[in-house]
Amino acid sequence: CRSGYFTVNEHVDQVIIVSSDWEIDHTDNVSIARDVAADLMSDCERIAKKSLTGKTKNITTKTAMQVIESLVECAEGKVAKEIDVANEEVLFQERIRTTMGDHWENYTCADKNMTMTEPKD
Repeated sequence: CRSGYFTVNEHVDQVIIVSSDWEIDHTDNVSIARDVAADLMSDCERIAKKSLTGKTKNITTKTAMQVIESLVECAEGKVAKEIDVANEEVLFQERIRTTMGDHWENYTCADKNMTMTEPKD
C-alpha cells in the first residue's frame, strides 16, 4: 500500500481514493457541500412529492403554492440545522485556539531570560 499527494483543483480538503480495481473516487470541499445540499433537498423533495400523491390530475394554484411553501420550510429548517452545526464547530475551534494561545503565551513569556534556539536559515 502506498500514499501519494496530489492537488487536482483549487478546492480544499481534497481526498482521492484509488481502489484495488483502479476506480478513482475524488472529493473536495465543493463536492462535499454539493452532496450535503442534494441530500437536504432530496428529503424535502420526497416530502413534497408525497403531499401530491393522488392529486396529480387536479393540482390547483393553491395546492401548488402549499407544496412550494412546505418545500421551502423544509429546506430552511434543514439548512438552519447545518448552520448550527457549523457554528458549533467554529466556536469549538475558537475555544481550542484561545486556550492553546494562553498556554503557549504563558510558556514562552514566563521566563524572559530563557535561551532560545537560533532559527535555521
